[in-house]
Amino acid sequence: MGDITVIIPTIPERTELLQRALESVQRQTHFPAEIIVVRADPGEDAPTVKQRGLMQSRTQWTAFLDDDDEFAPNHLERLMETATYYRADLAYPWYELIDADGKVIDPQPLLCAYDDPVSGWRSAEGVAWGPVLQEWTMGIGNGNVIICGVLMRTELAQGVGGFPQRGTADWPEYPWEELGLWRRMLTAGAVFAHSPARTYRWHRTHGKNTGGRSDLRRAYYA
Repeated sequence: MGDITVIIPTIPERTELLQRALESVQRQTHFPAEIIVVRADPGEDAPTVKQRGLMQSRTQWTAFLDDDDEFAPNHLERLMETATYYRADLAYPWYELIDADGKVIDPQPLLCAYDDPVSGWRSAEGVAWGPVLQEWTMGIGNGNVIICGVLMRTELAQGVGGFPQRGTADWPEYPWEELGLWRRMLTAGAVFAHSPARTYRWHRTHGKNTGGRSDLRRAYYA
């Protein structure tokens, strides 16, 4: 069962949050071979820290966990099952959005991708991977439809160069280093698959998320 490395990038002022994240990994039903905590040096940005973590992984699979979030106990198990079933190179979950009081603030299922015609914002959490989502991911200006908590094949992620760094030619137009990596992997022929289970606990306390806002949940059908 020891075939996964969990990478947790962190910053010094999040010690208590990091402990919560680590405890969630230690409760996994599919226990990882290794947990690597990558601490940001002064002035280091997220893509640099995540790149350092990715390049340290030596297992077949790598999973990332933000230091202020949590895995549900069956997170790695479900993603591994999904990757195995679809013969995928990357499996991603759905998530729970959690507010500052620890309450789930987006309890309703999202049954299809949505496209907000005013802002141009597109998202597809909870939606099965397919041609529309691949087109959105690869298209300029469409945003990131895979947000957090993925399990990816280490050799492929490392082989395409990992996370793009700021100022490079393939740094994405939105400042999400993950989006640049997804594009690199898809260009290399990667297979993506979605697990519809809410196994990632995404703590959003700054009030900017769209969870629960029906006005931003406009159905898009291909």
